[in-house]
Amino acid sequence: MFLTKTANIFPTAELRRRLSEVQSQKMEDYSNKVTLFFDPAAKVYNGVNYEINTKLTAITRFPYEGDDVEGAVMIYEFPKLVDDHVPEGAYIIGCDPYKDDTSTGGSLAAVYVMKTNKYPSTVGYSEIVATYIGRPYLGKNQVNETLYKLSLFYGNAKIYFENNVGNVKDYFDKIRRLDLLARQPVTIFNKKASYDTGPQIIYGYPLSNDKVK
Repeated sequence: MFLTKTANIFPTAELRRRLSEVQSQKMEDYSNKVTLFFDPAAKVYNGVNYEINTKLTAITRFPYEGDDVEGAVMIYEFPKLVDDHVPEGAYIIGCDPYKDDTSTGGSLAAVYVMKTNKYPSTVGYSEIVATYIGRPYLGKNQVNETLYKLSLFYGNAKIYFENNVGNVKDYFDKIRRLDLLARQPVTIFNKKASYDTGPQIIYGYPLSNDKVK
């Protein structure tokens, strides 16, 4: 049906109009800037709740030339519920932390929450649902707390992170939630079978060379 030269079964006028709408929209038009906070009553989201906060300044362009680098959590799609809870393994998180809490540092932390392919019919798959980009005044631990809240909010989503900068592992070790951090895949990095006895447990990924990246 795509190769036919004599006719087009698709509504071309409507498609052109929709394409124009998509191209004119900005990414932030589809999002909610939120403040996440711990709330024991929010059991469906593992004790994390949210408030819409339009006063926050979100960083959505690179390079960023603004002065406000506090950043904001951007929710593009709230967690999907199946049987009144966020299904396990439906979401994963990627985190690129920054190295030091210095006033002169220009690096920003980047956090992305994505759908996995585990529940394609009920949750969807391969879509970005939330982001946080910034360098908060309270430093790396503020980024880690945001990571923690996002993980809980999206059903204990596993966190994949660069481990040769920042202090993500130390933070989650301190709060006794190492279970939320993704482990390095033994087979890929060490060319050893994942069922080898006593493999070393390493959290995060050392993005130190092109091969690993």
